[in-house]
Amino acid sequence: MHYSRDKEISRIVDALVKQGWIYRRGRKHGVLVAPTGRSLAVPGTPSDHRAMRNFAHSVRLLEACRGSGASPAPGAPPPG
Repeated sequence: MHYSRDKEISRIVDALVKQGWIYRRGRKHGVLVAPTGRSLAVPGTPSDHRAMRNFAHSVRLLEACRGSGASPAPGAPPPG
């Protein structure tokens, strides 16, 4: 499946979907939902040269929340 025009972002999303994450199409961006219920926007046509690096960092933050068993504080802004 085609998740983003950026090949690296598509590879990351594909690997996460195989691990149990859920991908939903949106109007402008897709949404990746972690098993914890937290969501992350997937850039469909990233124009920023740092988009891949920023996306990978956001995924790592969500995985860290999942791995530690800690949930973010109520009212805390989403990572990324």
